[in-house]
Amino acid sequence: MLPATSVRFSDVEPLAEEASASLRHNGYATIDVVPGASRTLAPLLAEAIVLLGKRGWRPCYVIVFDEAWRMYEELADALAQVVGGEPLVPIWDFYAWHVRGGGGQGRNQQATPAGWPPHRDRDIAAESSNDGVHGWDDEGRPRFLTVWFALTEATPRNGCLYVLPKWADPGYSAPGGSEASSAPLASLSQLQHVRALPMPAGGLIMFTHRLLHWGGEAHDATASPRIALSNAMARGGESTVSGGPLLVEEALMGLRATCVGRSGLAAAQCLMYAQNLLDEGGGGGGGGGGGMADDLATT
Repeated sequence: MLPATSVRFSDVEPLAEEASASLRHNGYATIDVVPGASRTLAPLLAEAIVLLGKRGWRPCYVIVFDEAWRMYEELADALAQVVGGEPLVPIWDFYAWHVRGGGGQGRNQQATPAGWPPHRDRDIAAESSNDGVHGWDDEGRPRFLTVWFALTEATPRNGCLYVLPKWADPGYSAPGGSEASSAPLASLSQLQHVRALPMPAGGLIMFTHRLLHWGGEAHDATASPRIALSNAMARGGESTVSGGPLLVEEALMGLRATCVGRSGLAAAQCLMYAQNLLDEGGGGGGGGGGGMADDLATT
């Protein structure tokens, strides 16, 4: 078990100010070099996701392991610097991916050929959290962010993330839900502004709940798989965790949460994102892990 530590981006270089500026202007920030034990945790979690898939379990069940929780707890102080020092609290709206191209997903029951299709994580007011908290504070800063960890290297060859920057997206601040179709592109010329976000293993991407983003297709059969873990976070703990009282209690316990509780959280994510699982192209209701009901039954 790796010891619990707390790191600051300033331990390596002054990244927080640059990341904060990018978050305000672009709606996202990329941090290639993450300090501390997270660089050690990334390959361990990637290996765990591969092994889970071979045994028929979906990638999100990696959350049963301490390392997944420890990575976020270790980086909490560093991530808070990007949003002005206010704590970022995981709300355990999370998911994990194992993307592999060239038909290689057949070697692993839970690997998929592509990431999720274009979407936004929450509607304009973040009302999908059912907590009555508006998605923006009085200064226009987002209350909700997603932190996306690259557990293996992510490239255009193996399905890295793609985004439409905030400044190029009229739908970013327009009323609408999380589906891309609720705030479509004004013209095809906006596609020129799409950015691919390759990321080394152990790096991370932070983005707001309104950024239009998607996972690419792993079109290169020779490329290594793209394995990643993401978690939605709320500034200052202003949001509650989605789900029933038991799941909320377990999520807030962090490393003290029980294995059964963590398994329940993972099953809840499978249910919440059932349509996305189907859209991935094979990682949905089929596979050795069984259907959604089977996920709940195993917890």
